[in-house]
Amino acid sequence: MNIDIDRVIPFLFMWGFPIFFMVRAYVKMDTNDKNDVKRDFKTPHFIFTIGFLAVGLFIAQLGSIFSIHLINIVGTLILVIGGIVKAIDIWGRSKIKSLLVPVLIAVAIFFLNK
Repeated sequence: MNIDIDRVIPFLFMWGFPIFFMVRAYVKMDTNDKNDVKRDFKTPHFIFTIGFLAVGLFIAQLGSIFSIHLINIVGTLILVIGGIVKAIDIWGRSKIKSLLVPVLIAVAIFFLNK
């Protein structure tokens, strides 16, 4: 297992800062807001759109950092599934924006596999 150091720093910035600020904002919330956030994150809509996109990207980046192709492929598949579901979700509201989602997913996959 080789660790690609050039990918570690962007990974830490990309995931570290948002997670830090989200945790900080969550801690400052009152009990009702915390319950609303928990309820929203448990919905199938959130899990199959944003959840799959975030988890897929995270796993694919880990596979890329550690040079484990199987993990990279699994993460990419989860990312693609999330992108397809998100594109279908947006299709009813805006057909042009729904076409943008697969393009952005393709760009993300391109940069993950470089």
